[in-house]
Amino acid sequence: MASTAHDLREDNRTLIRRYAEAWSSGDIRSAMSFYSEDVVLRLPGRNPFAGTFEGRDEVVSAIEAIRGSFDDLPEVDVHEVLVGEEHVAVLATESGRRGGREITFRRIVVYGCTDGEICSITVFHEDAYEVDTFFS
Repeated sequence: MASTAHDLREDNRTLIRRYAEAWSSGDIRSAMSFYSEDVVLRLPGRNPFAGTFEGRDEVVSAIEAIRGSFDDLPEVDVHEVLVGEEHVAVLATESGRRGGREITFRRIVVYGCTDGEICSITVFHEDAYEVDTFFS
């Protein structure tokens, strides 16, 4: 039986909620298990972490490198979650420290969802220049 638009939205809402719960609990490996084998991560900017990363291993390595660059785990405050049939957009503020410097930035992360997995992650920063400066 074909899924309805409502079913797809609810499936995507559940997928991202479970993914976020794994991240919040510190179970990073579990969180990354929600990625499809061919997941694509797109990070904007001109900093050392910017780029397009393809495949679960490459995406996981990129995320671990970013997380490892912070002095402590960054704090994330989710403001809104917008759920569609193929995508989930998360509007959030993230705060962290790196090399004694602090940053707070707002961003939107758009997750592409297919067959119960995250197949793409595209990040949009409100102030890309600030993020580039922080990570450079």
